[in-house]
Amino acid sequence: MNKAVPKLTLLGKLKTKIVGAQYYEDTVKANEEVFFERSPHNEFDQNAIEAQNSNCRTVGHIPRRYSAFLAPLIDEGLIYLKGSALDEPDKQEVPVEVDVYLTPTGRRITKPPFADNAKQVVHNMVAAFFNECDKYSASTIAEVIEKFKAMSKGKCPAGNHPVVQAAAPENG
Repeated sequence: MNKAVPKLTLLGKLKTKIVGAQYYEDTVKANEEVFFERSPHNEFDQNAIEAQNSNCRTVGHIPRRYSAFLAPLIDEGLIYLKGSALDEPDKQEVPVEVDVYLTPTGRRITKPPFADNAKQVVHNMVAAFFNECDKYSASTIAEVIEKFKAMSKGKCPAGNHPVVQAAAPENG
């Protein structure tokens, strides 16, 4: 008897690019399905998320500015990613639309954002920061993520948010 596959709920779509395609022999074609696999032992990025073609061959990675947010959610089993290539790739980047699904466990992250404790305050701040992450450099994103991690572990009082000062938009 086969186990039932848990029902996934589509949370949203993310239009981005698969980066680093020039470093891989395999490619992905327009409209081809793309799968995503965490690569925590990647020597360049501990939050790396590999993009794989329909033959399960690595064709690149999700950009760091997104993997920094998505990797912890994947690691905790809260989300699942699947996508498709939008256009024919060039030698370095592949336009892709990523479907972000909530797992049954992940449904808890969509509860109403009431900030009644420090972890919820951090959650709300991370969500707001993610929506604006294109405005920040990779080093600023890394710095802010470390501060979010510290705050979520109770190393910063809920009412004191040094992240706000560190995250001033860089292009405007």
